[in-house]
Amino acid sequence: RAFVLDGLDYYAVRAGTRVRAPFVDDTDPGPAGDFRIWTLPGGDATLLKRDAQAQAAQACAAEIARLM
Repeated sequence: RAFVLDGLDYYAVRAGTRVRAPFVDDTDPGPAGDFRIWTLPGGDATLLKRDAQAQAAQACAAEIARLM
């Protein structure tokens, strides 16, 4: 049993065989790349942990919304 909740079943899947065009994001203002690292300011601009977590969560949510 994969999940604790009744009715939440696990179904085995496999990769499809359909050839798809690569994802191209024309709205991305940054350079193209499959992997992006976001950093927080250092030095005098150092943030408290809770503030850094809040900014990271906001940036993540904004990127998800942009991609949708």
